[in-house]
Amino acid sequence: MEYSSTPAAPADGSPELGERLRKVRERAGLSQRELARRAGVPNSSVSNIEQGRVSPSVDMLSRLLAALPMSLAHFFSDSLSGPDFFDLSEANPDTLCGPGIELRQFAPGQDSGECVARWMPSVLVLVLEGELRLSLGQTVRTLSAGQGARLWPGTAYRCLNASAEPARLLLIHPG
Repeated sequence: MEYSSTPAAPADGSPELGERLRKVRERAGLSQRELARRAGVPNSSVSNIEQGRVSPSVDMLSRLLAALPMSLAHFFSDSLSGPDFFDLSEANPDTLCGPGIELRQFAPGQDSGECVARWMPSVLVLVLEGELRLSLGQTVRTLSAGQGARLWPGTAYRCLNASAEPARLLLIHPG
């Protein structure tokens, strides 16, 4: 009888679905344990799904996504790929057009506090003037005029104007 030291791939899990859940969870800045707590499911369930050992029921996946928050349709859409940060020179002009454009100003030292993006499918943040320190999950970048970022639904974020000058930014909700 032959034995292998390499475990066989699970027959009933979905590695692609598990990897997608992991990416969404990490973008939201949540640990497996925190996502499980928010969704009211065992931590082992999140771990097993992300590792492709099991496929979640629609109910289980809906509970996990509601804790982010994110819809099933957005979870399975192709819009989860792409860069989170960009420079205006690299931005596709088509993504900067849409019905929802909001202008915000951050005074020197102003801090948004910890927030969670709830826009669907996502929102673009574009710094027009000044500098803004933007935290997306555990990634922190200082953005200056012409730079921006995409905030995915369920992403934990924080904006801070650490400079002595006001910062103006646009929130662009793709239509």
